[in-house]
Amino acid sequence: MEGGTLFNPGFLGANFLWWVGQIADDSTWRDNNLPGKFESPQSIPGWGKRYKVRIIGLHDKEETEIPSDQLPWAQVMYPITAGGGQANASQTPNLRHGMFVFGFFLDGQEQQVPVIMGVLGNNAQTKLGKEIGTDNANFGPISGFAEGKVPPKGPAKPVPPDFGKTATAVSNSSTPISNPTIEHPDAHQLSVADVKREEKYQEKIPLMKPDNKIGSAIKCIQTVLDNLTKKIDKYLKSIGNYIDAATTIYNTINDVLNGIKNVACEIAKYIKLILDKIMEYLLKVLNKALTKVVSAMPASLRHLFADIKELLVELIMCLLNKLTQNLCDIINSLLNDIIKPKELDEKVRSSRGPCPGNNGDLTSPDVPICSAQNLVALTLKSQQKVIEDELQKIDNVLTTSLKDLQGKLAPTSSQTLGSSNIPSIPGVSIPDLAGLVGNITTSISSALSFENLKLSIFGCELSPNIALSDFYTLARGGSGQPESQTPNANDISNAVQTTPTPNVNVPEPVPFLDIRQNEPNLNFDTSDARTPDAIARETGQFA
Repeated sequence: MEGGTLFNPGFLGANFLWWVGQIADDSTWRDNNLPGKFESPQSIPGWGKRYKVRIIGLHDKEETEIPSDQLPWAQVMYPITAGGGQANASQTPNLRHGMFVFGFFLDGQEQQVPVIMGVLGNNAQTKLGKEIGTDNANFGPISGFAEGKVPPKGPAKPVPPDFGKTATAVSNSSTPISNPTIEHPDAHQLSVADVKREEKYQEKIPLMKPDNKIGSAIKCIQTVLDNLTKKIDKYLKSIGNYIDAATTIYNTINDVLNGIKNVACEIAKYIKLILDKIMEYLLKVLNKALTKVVSAMPASLRHLFADIKELLVELIMCLLNKLTQNLCDIINSLLNDIIKPKELDEKVRSSRGPCPGNNGDLTSPDVPICSAQNLVALTLKSQQKVIEDELQKIDNVLTTSLKDLQGKLAPTSSQTLGSSNIPSIPGVSIPDLAGLVGNITTSISSALSFENLKLSIFGCELSPNIALSDFYTLARGGSGQPESQTPNANDISNAVQTTPTPNVNVPEPVPFLDIRQNEPNLNFDTSDARTPDAIARETGQFA
């Protein structure tokens, strides 16, 4: 039949010519399709998915004869499972520049209408180039994220996702990563996303327990500090380690400082529980000390003392508010003094070697419970002067009020108490609030172990089951600290007595805007030429 007179040698298929080539720099064909949504088909610069392909043996490698933008357009041959686009039956080709493809010429010997039939796969051992469109890059292994002559801008620029980055750990930063991205069909290679996911699974989430709020709060502080030290240690190691640099959440020292500030505010909510317990203990001590005073008063005067007790509660609440007002800034200052992140950063960068972050004191061991207790003690010590001053005010209010009340008693019942000329109730001494102040600041253990309400009323009730979990991880669920990591209130009390008062740097609060009379109009326009709206505001033409 081929030799017959009816045979047309130009008929499609008579001369089936194979070719193998490499997809050229995408700057020569990316505009064939719009990167975003469009309304009219006429707005498309080209039609279909077409690519510029540099064919081996037909086009020169150096691009001196045929530059990439002069290469013929190559169509794509889809499988029967993809459809041709009619009735919304279609698939999108997943080709990138640098890939080696093969196919045939639709026009035979003319070799101007290439059709892509398939793509050659890559493997994990292939070293991929990071540039395309140069003499050395053409016909060589190229990364799909390689930079071309005209890099794309905005959302059109491909950015490797976390699951597309390798988790290859390289300790020496002077050795570049040959394959920083996963660009092969093997889906089992460990990626950056896998490392991040595993770290998130293992991250401890603190859990509060209602059975022992103070001990649970200290353990939560320990958990938060443990998470913080691990993140800072990863940042320090990221200076010379690829996998740590790819998975750390702190990219700069400013990120570390902001992270410490956020952790300080998280710790503040746990320390507030400790301050609440101290204020509760203070109120209980005052009520107990004043019980005999109230009992000895005539019934006609006891209602007046109720007003005094209400005032004392308000003063104690005012003290608590003062202690918690700048708690985040106080803890942030203490953490920076303890961790010294800037000094650690400078030390690692100045002594960067084969394995930064693994040189003795730069490692990150698990945070012991004593670290959390010391932070609590430093916080209380930094507020000791505030506590003493405010409690002295409470002492003055109470002493003055009792003096007024006892002055209304019969003259025969008045006597001198010590060096003060305050009349007293017979057999009842005025409570020494100065002594109470000393007990609060030096005997923290009594305040932290204080129980105001007990569950057992008759003494024979069954004890509730104590919760065991101190933290929670997505990987293993709830877990608890070992017995050796049990908080001790006596250790906190001893630390408050022996620790010097820390130097806390608290920033000045930003004052509210105060608009005075005859204040000139403010121009918020930052440009030299003022806008008509700004001029109208200044002239008062409209509000």
